Amino acid sequence: MVSLGYGYPDLIGGVSSSLKFAKIGLEVTCLLDYQFGAQLFAWTNKGLDANGLTKNSLNGRDEAHGGIAYYINDQGTKVRWEHDQAAPSESTDGYVYHDGMIFDGVLEEIDANGEVTGYRENDVITSARDYYSTFTMWSGASIKNAVDAKFKNDYIKLRELAITYRLPKSILNKIFLRSCSVTLFGRDIGYLYKSLPNMDAEAYSGAGSFTDGGLLPATQSFGFQVNLGL
Repeated sequence: MVSLGYGYPDLIGGVSSSLKFAKIGLEVTCLLDYQFGAQLFAWTNKGLDANGLTKNSLNGRDEAHGGIAYYINDQGTKVRWEHDQAAPSESTDGYVYHDGMIFDGVLEEIDANGEVTGYRENDVITSARDYYSTFTMWSGASIKNAVDAKFKNDYIKLRELAITYRLPKSILNKIFLRSCSVTLFGRDIGYLYKSLPNMDAEAYSGAGSFTDGGLLPATQSFGFQVNLGL
């Protein structure tokens, strides 16, 4: 059995703090919350990998990232080549590609009667595009891909930050007010720590949810308020 996720965190909580500078009428408050122990099966990350939008998908994409040079012959076979050499005459399109990948494994050796006589090391080249657009997307057949899509979903988030300034009495008396304060605030400002790559750690919805199904962008809100006492 393979676990694909666990939506309930082992630890959840928050910390609130406030700093007051009475002499200048300034107060700073902040709220942090945190979660540890949950896991998420991240379809979004698998989709980003498949479309070449993550660091994971750089591997094999070109020569600088370990890609193998090859050309495509008349039979449609990818033939290993050199990065700094022009394509040979048997190339179908005259191009040398630089995004080849060869994976660990073996190929069957079959005799004229169709019988398997042994195995040899895999030497079949696939393109990085084909790999990331097919193999990385879990179709139900690959347990490895399912496990690769599981991430820890721990975070510490700056949930709210507010700065309040209160006018001193010397000014209030002149403008005939009992009190006056101005507050600048921000909510859902950002993560101080997050284990889940490329995604909002709170993207999934529903109690105990362990998977996401495509995301909307994370939101933040900023504003100000004025409180007057007459």
